[in-house]
Amino acid sequence: MQNQGFGRRNRLRVSRVFARARELASRTARGPITIHAIENGLDHARLGLSIGRRSLPRAVDRNRLKRLAREVFRKGKGRYAGYDIVITLRGLVSLSAHTLNQIEGQLRKIFP
Repeated sequence: MQNQGFGRRNRLRVSRVFARARELASRTARGPITIHAIENGLDHARLGLSIGRRSLPRAVDRNRLKRLAREVFRKGKGRYAGYDIVITLRGLVSLSAHTLNQIEGQLRKIFP
């Protein structure tokens, strides 16, 4: 059985890896979410999140969205082994329950 946690080995932590993913990766956009995916040569997937203060001014909203994205990724990470995935968010100003449900639906379509 596969480890279902979201430990250090599943996180992107180095800024040059984020930059590489943004520049060279294939890109998919759905609404305010943009996902960059690039092969990493490892046996596991890694996730990076880039949700800035301009897109969501309140820290509580940014953190809630990050928790949601990590959980959706964690449940399906076995399918993305060998990829670095960077999720960016643009164009939101506030996060309502309706918006959060829409974003969760979009993430679940991307990470089934």
